[in-house]
Amino acid sequence: MSLGAVVLFVPAVLLALGGAVTVVWALRRRRGGGAGWVAVVLRVVAGVGTMGLAVVAVSPLWSGMQYGVVILPVAALGAAVVLNAVLLGAAALVVRIRR
Repeated sequence: MSLGAVVLFVPAVLLALGGAVTVVWALRRRRGGGAGWVAVVLRVVAGVGTMGLAVVAVSPLWSGMQYGVVILPVAALGAAVVLNAVLLGAAALVVRIRR
């Protein structure tokens, strides 16, 4: 039972903290100009999306899905990696093109 709690809550905590750090990082690095704000918005969306995936990671608590305690946290981690790779990569591309 304790392994199930670890599998359920550790990914959710990591996703929530990672999303919060991404949002704070994005807001601290904001710069003036049109393209700079696009990068900030992309970074903030990545952080908020990551925090939203933390909710998906703990959704087996109320979903009643069998084996959801293993599948959904792992799927949320995978989706967060893809989401952050796309959005943070796009933000880096916008900053690079702007310079």
